[in-house]
Amino acid sequence: MNEDFNMKILDEDIITKVLNTLPREYEELVDSLQVQMDSDKGVTLDNLKEQLRSKYQRMKKNESRYRRHKTILNT
Repeated sequence: MNEDFNMKILDEDIITKVLNTLPREYEELVDSLQVQMDSDKGVTLDNLKEQLRSKYQRMKKNESRYRRHKTILNT
């Protein structure tokens, strides 16, 4: 078997795969990044990581606020 495993994976392929496998909570971000990909701006892996981290932190912060609010209402 003489297969070439030195195939290069393009950043765009990785970005596309990540965007297509994110959960529903990321839908707005995915839409925004797909528009960027289609424009002249494009999306880099670093930009994708930054955007995903930011979205995750906002979701966690909102979740924490919701829990605190729920606790206050239940007391």
